[in-house]
Amino acid sequence: MADEPTSTPPVVEGQEPVVEPTEPTVTPPVVEGQEPVEPPTLPEGEPPAEPPVLTPEEQAEHNMKSWIGRRDAELLQKVESNNAALLERIGQIVPQAVAPAAPETIDPTVDADGWLDQRLDAKVAKEQVFNETLINTGVAIIDADAAVKVDPTLKQEIIDEIQSGRVVINRNVDPRVAADAAVTKAKANILTKRMSTPTNPLAATTPATVPLGAVVPPAVVTKPPVKLPPMSDYAKDAMKKWNISPEEAVKILSEP
Repeated sequence: MADEPTSTPPVVEGQEPVVEPTEPTVTPPVVEGQEPVEPPTLPEGEPPAEPPVLTPEEQAEHNMKSWIGRRDAELLQKVESNNAALLERIGQIVPQAVAPAAPETIDPTVDADGWLDQRLDAKVAKEQVFNETLINTGVAIIDADAAVKVDPTLKQEIIDEIQSGRVVINRNVDPRVAADAAVTKAKANILTKRMSTPTNPLAATTPATVPLGAVVPPAVVTKPPVKLPPMSDYAKDAMKKWNISPEEAVKILSEP
């Protein structure tokens, strides 16, 4: 077999000749006490060994393992994508914690009274915004409650329960979250009180105007006994046998 021609890059005048890059040889590390291992080399002119031919059973097993690997990789990618979407959704629902404000330093050259007035005004404005949001959200939650739609009197009871001071308003969270928690707590207190208080089921009924002892039953009208005409023993036996009353017997005997 003739040697294949090798292509040599042209040499340009004024430039250094280009040297074709060669693949780096990886030398295994030398362990103390062992002889160095020479990297395997193929004999010159000998083609690389072909991959082994698989039997149908081995090929089927190889295909199955490849399919399982691709399926697991696809499932893992879907799970990671769903987890990322879920975490993003949770971040939108749960209110983010507000970082504490850095402490302010007081400049001695600034008017202390004016600085205190500004601080108080800012605090009052912040409290006002919080209270307005709290009230508007609370009223909206109460109006949308299914129990309030069934029993409208429950709305005012919830408002009175919140204003009574028995429901603690958490002012360290978002006012909408605080309103939801306050309405839920007030409603629970009212329903618990209702269930623990005995009620008379007849309280709404109208009392009786006539004593029970004054009720007179209707008079029973007694009828006089029916006088039968003279009858033979045979007729009397027939009346007993056919269960004929005296009234019916009189009617039958009076017919022509």
